[in-house]
Amino acid sequence: MTDAIIATGVVLKLGDGADPEVFVEIGEFTALTPPGYSADSHDATHLNSPDKTREFIQGLGDIGEISGTMHWTLTSDAVVRGLQGAGTKNFKMTFGGTKEWSFAAFLTGFSKPMTVGEKIEADVTLKITGPDTFADVA
Repeated sequence: MTDAIIATGVVLKLGDGADPEVFVEIGEFTALTPPGYSADSHDATHLNSPDKTREFIQGLGDIGEISGTMHWTLTSDAVVRGLQGAGTKNFKMTFGGTKEWSFAAFLTGFSKPMTVGEKIEADVTLKITGPDTFADVA
């Protein structure tokens, strides 16, 4: 039997910065693309490297960006516009109410393309900064 998961019940939430911090849903996302991971590599080759082969060491990691498309509403627009220039905020993404991914990020992109006769959607991009955690929902 498969362990595949359907992309439903996924919610992106923004923290309010209070103590204790309260997280509220940003809006109705129709697509979310979580980041991957990349790391710098640095050449550590020296004059006595074995077999005349370059050697490398891992540098700093970069979790990347999260991007998504959501239904544009006056409420979601106000929330996302409030992130413009606001610096780093705490976010959580929940998966079916059982798993939770927590990270800090800041807004790097927000656009609202509009087409005659179509629902208005907004594209949002967040740059993750620092470490993240993935755990069971408390």
